[in-house]
Amino acid sequence: MIVVFILYLVVLIGIVAWSARRSKTNIDFVIGGKKISGYSLALSERATGESAWLLLGLTGHAYAEGMAAIWVAFGCVAGIL
Repeated sequence: MIVVFILYLVVLIGIVAWSARRSKTNIDFVIGGKKISGYSLALSERATGESAWLLLGLTGHAYAEGMAAIWVAFGCVAGIL
């Protein structure tokens, strides 16, 4: 198990080093060199915005409130669509 973790860290550091050489400035890093399509950017924003509260907040709400919390999930999906 520790070998897999160390291999993961080595690969991750390699990706960081490779991408750091491609970015010229901080702004270039943040906006991806203006090479990210609008569709990819929108998917990334939705995934980032939904992941934390959906995994932590909604599960805690469901634990506290029970099945009534399912309406929060339906409302979220309806709001995104």
